[in-house]
Amino acid sequence: MNPRSINMLRGRLRAQMEKRGWTLYLFSQNTLVPYATVQRFMGPEDAPLMQWRTFDKIREAVENLEAGVVPADEEDRRAQVAQRDAYNLRALERFMEGRRRRIAAARRRARLGQLAGTPV
Repeated sequence: MNPRSINMLRGRLRAQMEKRGWTLYLFSQNTLVPYATVQRFMGPEDAPLMQWRTFDKIREAVENLEAGVVPADEEDRRAQVAQRDAYNLRALERFMEGRRRRIAAARRRARLGQLAGTPV
């Protein structure tokens, strides 16, 4: 990947975000490019190079914005955001349930004097 073309694309992306008053998150939401991908692309210049298809996703999104086209209509975007948010909520609930179980198990071990192998 040519670093010059990457920097040019970063500049084009910044220009489109400024024009619309978007943050990286809003760019991600409106173009359906994953937020982590956009963050990584706009990160430090000495970061490891991205895969071509990731670079192409961002380039395509910027070109669509420059042409005045947002790839997803509002209904599709809302459905995808709702689906992602529901998945994230389920993942958080699973994490919190596991955390509660780990805390309860640690408390039981502490009562039995088994925590960290030291007698109570």
